[in-house]
Amino acid sequence: MYEFAVTPAVTSIRRRGVTITAVSPFSLGGEFELEPGDRVIKVNGRTVRDYLDFRFQTGGETDLVLEVRKQNGEDWEVQVERDESEDFGLSFEQIVPRQCANECLFCFCKGNPADARP
Repeated sequence: MYEFAVTPAVTSIRRRGVTITAVSPFSLGGEFELEPGDRVIKVNGRTVRDYLDFRFQTGGETDLVLEVRKQNGEDWEVQVERDESEDFGLSFEQIVPRQCANECLFCFCKGNPADARP
């Protein structure tokens, strides 16, 4: 019913996974041939939306299965065994703040009078 209001906000930000922007040399990510531009889609079957999801879902885990979409469109399943404190050596794209298009009257950002805040 209200799809017209949220569709523009959702379609522009909803992509599967999180994009890798850099891989440290001689790191775990480099060992598994992960490259900038690849996208981590899932960790142990759980969807990854941003780097916070990735950090949360890999934290403390030693046996992992990563679903990765390579730049060329190939889907890889990477099985990882690591020490609990071992870092992947990956950097990710910045989180894009989401903004809804509902324009609710009670919205703290848009619902106040124009002179209420700069």
